[in-house]
Amino acid sequence: MTINRIAFVLGFVLVLTVSLSAILTKPVSKSNTTLITAVYRGVSKKVYKGSTSYDLYLEDNPPYRIGDGNSACFVYAAFKNKVSPGQTISVYVNNNTVITKPFIVSIVAGGQEYLSFDCINRRIANNKIMIPLLSTMAFILVIVAVRFRDKKNQKRNQNG
Repeated sequence: MTINRIAFVLGFVLVLTVSLSAILTKPVSKSNTTLITAVYRGVSKKVYKGSTSYDLYLEDNPPYRIGDGNSACFVYAAFKNKVSPGQTISVYVNNNTVITKPFIVSIVAGGQEYLSFDCINRRIANNKIMIPLLSTMAFILVIVAVRFRDKKNQKRNQNG
């Protein structure tokens, strides 16, 4: 019984941490990001286990990532067709991350926006609702499954 209580507390703390992280994520804007204006060198698309991410290469900079959570906001085909290596582009990077490396939240080239703050902010707003909801539902489902298993084992021990 003690292991179940420890698991319950750890699960609760995990759900609370994940939920608070999503809820406390602030919208991105020009005022809370870093602008990098540099010469574009290339972009690579990576697909791993169904998740798509992009690495953007800029002259005199480390590669910057457009993570799988933001990749749906990136207009990759138009970017590849219209932006050429050697062209100067503006990239806004969210560097207020504690655990991960800085990631791109906006790309502007030739007056055209290929990754927008608005799209990223819609995703952040959606995550503020969905992540706590889904993590809480998963936690409740695990609790119900454990309780059901315990009741089943208890009946088996009484009968046999």
